[in-house]
Amino acid sequence: MPTTAKDRQISIRIASDIDAWLERRTGGGKNKAGFIRHLIEREKAREREKTLLEMFNQAAADVTSEDLEERESLLGGFASGE
Repeated sequence: MPTTAKDRQISIRIASDIDAWLERRTGGGKNKAGFIRHLIEREKAREREKTLLEMFNQAAADVTSEDLEERESLLGGFASGE
């Protein structure tokens, strides 16, 4: 993700063992920021997926057996090629 003038810069302190782990994972100090940005973006995506799954599950909870039968009857013709 390229940085822009609108991006915010933060400064964080990390323990030396975490810094050493970052060094090993990134292969050097210049790649640490990009690696951390990637971790944050991955976590944001995980949160979005969790929210969507919760919404899907809530919607599915309201589905009745009649709804499922109607869906099956409508899709049954397409599935069998009729």
